[in-house]
Amino acid sequence: MSSSDSLGQIMEKPAEFAPSTFAQRGVAVDFTTPLLVQARIRQASGDSVELILPNLAGGRGSYILAWRSLVQYATITMHDHALYEAVMRVERIDPATVRTATLNVAAEGLAGRDAMRRATTLLAEEKEESLLTNFLLVVDLLKLTGISAQELMRGQAGEDTEARMKRAIHQVAGSLAVSPEVLYQRIERLTRSTFSVGLPWAPSPGRLRRLLADLDAFQASVTQWQSRDVSGAGEVGRFAAQVAHHTTTMARLTLAETDILVRNVLSIMRNWDRDSKIVSGQMSRLAWLLDGWSYIVSLWNSVEHEPHERQRDTILDLARHIPVMPKEISEWTASGLDQEARTIQRKWVRLNQDWRTGRNLQELVVRNELLKGAMA
Repeated sequence: MSSSDSLGQIMEKPAEFAPSTFAQRGVAVDFTTPLLVQARIRQASGDSVELILPNLAGGRGSYILAWRSLVQYATITMHDHALYEAVMRVERIDPATVRTATLNVAAEGLAGRDAMRRATTLLAEEKEESLLTNFLLVVDLLKLTGISAQELMRGQAGEDTEARMKRAIHQVAGSLAVSPEVLYQRIERLTRSTFSVGLPWAPSPGRLRRLLADLDAFQASVTQWQSRDVSGAGEVGRFAAQVAHHTTTMARLTLAETDILVRNVLSIMRNWDRDSKIVSGQMSRLAWLLDGWSYIVSLWNSVEHEPHERQRDTILDLARHIPVMPKEISEWTASGLDQEARTIQRKWVRLNQDWRTGRNLQELVVRNELLKGAMA
């Protein structure tokens, strides 16, 4: 019995996937099993979660099912079993927590050596970026309160740098009428909210800022490719480029608003209850907007120098992974892309092609593991 027939027993009539919010859309997960590539996972009722898969029969809608139902009918890699268990242990399901779980599992070597080395490197980089963000926030906060870098470094006779920093923080806390412990907690929380994006004055861009640049390059490359393609895949490429452009436009608007606020750390600390929620919300919105695009960009980059026909197959492959815009996006902009997404994806996305053509699934597992080793 084929995978599509088996899943048909679980959910005979796939549901039209038109999420109202990003949370309902779910987070794309870097599974390596071909059936589950970039499947989305979302919180269901209580502590349970749901998996969202494209309609494997090639028709409309998506399968929404529980993991325990899926594993009865499909062979899942050890990596994916471990990744699912790791995701189930996170406090809440969002792009940040799922990414951390994904890297931790990959670092164990279950997706191959390349993915293990890449995950280890990325985890180390994230730790460094978090420490740098924390340091830059502290220095900027002290500067805004009138404590210069020279004063901080000079300090008092016999006082080391850590002691000088601690004394300066106590001084700032006093001016804000909060305890040093509370101020430290606020700085730490602001660090967690912003380090994946990076501060606007940081010496190098954060991960999500880099992904924005990668998405710009993806859009330009696919736009150029589709202009030379005379098949229906060209229309899919045009749509992919449009969605990428739409995504980066909204992301940059969100980022610009947040950068203005973050540039005044002292104001955030002084108006903590209001401003911290704004910053956290904007950073969360940015992460949700860009969720799923890293895989798409890596997949396209993997065929950058391949023949046009191979690139055409890749365009049709990545089309089913283009993130569906939730209805809440209409609160931000009226682009008309939502309707076009449904029209083109129904027409062109070749869902379950690998099961219908008999393509070697082991080759796809290997490809997915290699992509994990290349993704940021």
